[in-house]
Amino acid sequence: ELRASLVVQIAADKAEMDRLEQLILKLLSEAGNDLLADDTLIVTLDQSKQTSASCAERMASADESMKEIDEVTETFRPVARRASILYFVVADLSNMDPMYQYSLQYF
Repeated sequence: ELRASLVVQIAADKAEMDRLEQLILKLLSEAGNDLLADDTLIVTLDQSKQTSASCAERMASADESMKEIDEVTETFRPVARRASILYFVVADLSNMDPMYQYSLQYF
């Protein structure tokens, strides 16, 4: 659940950064010769600087959280392997003796 929300957050941050980049490029192309006279461009650049800093912080914390989630996942991998072996052994018991395909409540 946390991993899925982190993936969504990272994707949203990347999309926001792309949107800001496209907006800045559009404003630069429309600015003409005097870039400093265009107030919209200056305000957009300031906003993009703040937004990119906050996105970078969120992405760094999300990467750290993803590493922690991966470490915890790897600690459970041996347990999952043993549980899957146990499941398939119990499922294959009916091949040895038909009695094992029914539960005790059946008898």
